[in-house]
Amino acid sequence: MVYTPEGIFSAMPTPFKKDESLDLEGIRTLIQFYMKAGLSGVVVLGTSGELTMLTDRELEQVVDTAVDEANGKTKVIVGTGMPSTRKTIQFTKYAKDAGADAALVVTPYYFHPSAVGMKDHYVAIARETRFPIIVYNIPSFAGNAITPDMIYRFSQEEYIVGIKDSSGAIFDLTEIIRLSPKRFSILCGWDPLLMAGLLLGAKGGMLGSAAVAPKLVLDLYKASLEKRVDEARDLQKRVHFIFRAMFVGTFPAALKAALNLVGLPGGFVRSPLENLKTAEMARVRFDLERAGVLEQLE
Repeated sequence: MVYTPEGIFSAMPTPFKKDESLDLEGIRTLIQFYMKAGLSGVVVLGTSGELTMLTDRELEQVVDTAVDEANGKTKVIVGTGMPSTRKTIQFTKYAKDAGADAALVVTPYYFHPSAVGMKDHYVAIARETRFPIIVYNIPSFAGNAITPDMIYRFSQEEYIVGIKDSSGAIFDLTEIIRLSPKRFSILCGWDPLLMAGLLLGAKGGMLGSAAVAPKLVLDLYKASLEKRVDEARDLQKRVHFIFRAMFVGTFPAALKAALNLVGLPGGFVRSPLENLKTAEMARVRFDLERAGVLEQLE
C-alpha cells in the first residue's frame, strides 16, 4: 500500500546559525517539538526550508538528520524538486534510500515547461523512483502552475499520491478537490484557506503556521473536520495573524523570527535574504500576540 498523506504537517524552516552555517541540532529540536505537539509529520526542504539555499551535501545532511530524529515516530516529507527531471529523480532516490516517507516535488522553476512537459516530469519521477510523490503547486515562488485539469492525469499514477496547493486561489483549490479521486490527497498549503479546503474535502495541510503554532492549527483541523464551524472560523482568524506575520520582510525571514520569538531555533536566513530589522520584528510580535501565540507561552 502506497503511503497517502493526511493531517497537519509543519512546513519546517531550515535553521542556520548567525554565520549562516547549518544548525543540525536546531533541526532535531524542531522535530521533537512537532512530534510532541501531535502533528502528522514534518516537511523539510520545502519553500520554508530554503531548499535552493543549501549545497548538495547540506541537503543530504538535512534529510539524514530529520529521518534519524523522527525515528519512524512521525512522517518525514522531503522537498526534492529541482529544475530538471534528472536531478529531481536523483535527490528523490536519496530521500527514499535515507528512509523518508514521501517527496514533495515543486513544479520545475526558472524555466517554463509546457503542460505536457510538466506532466511528463512528474510521471517520470514517480515511475523511476516508485516513491510517494506529492505535487507541489506554488506559482508565486516557482513561476509555474499546476492547472486543475492536470490533476486527473496525475491521479492515475500509483506513486503520485496527492498535491499541496499553495496557489492561494480558492477557485483552483475547489476545482482540484472536485476533480480528484478519493485516493488522491489534497493538502492545503495556503494557511488562510485551511478551513475552507477542509470543509470542501481536503485531507490536511502543510503549513508554515503549523511550524509556529502546531496546536492551534491542529485545533482548527479538528474543528473543521467535525463541522464545528463557529469554532473553526474563530481559529482560522487566529491563524490568519500568524500568516500575516510570516510575510513581513522577505520570506522566510519572518517565519524564522516568529520561531525565535516563541523560543524555538528558527535561526537566521542566508544571503542574499535579509534578517528582519527591529521595526519588522515588532510587527511580527504584534501579529503573534493577536493570534494568541505569545500569550500561551507566558
